Amino acid sequence: CGPTTQLFEQVLHGSKHYHMTEGGRDHLFVWGSGMGADGPFATWRQWVPNAIFMMTETELWNPYRDIVQPSFTPHKDILVPGRLTLEDMMALGRLDKPLEE
Repeated sequence: CGPTTQLFEQVLHGSKHYHMTEGGRDHLFVWGSGMGADGPFATWRQWVPNAIFMMTETELWNPYRDIVQPSFTPHKDILVPGRLTLEDMMALGRLDKPLEE
């Protein structure tokens, strides 16, 4: 996504606050798709490698062959549940089994 990557780079480049941090250490980004940061902000590893990401997926799930490392980092990022419908939750409840099984 070239246009959104360029937008992120422009905003960060023009930010006085960003230049006072180490790799975006006190920045928080929220990613709502399974692509994490790599889809909308392809150059995040150069710009904000220390930023905190809130995302719905931890796995490497994207259509980019050159991206082989997920953007989720367990020691700094936050996982939030994706959208679950009431029907999804009820179906998961029916699959629930006691620990002994």
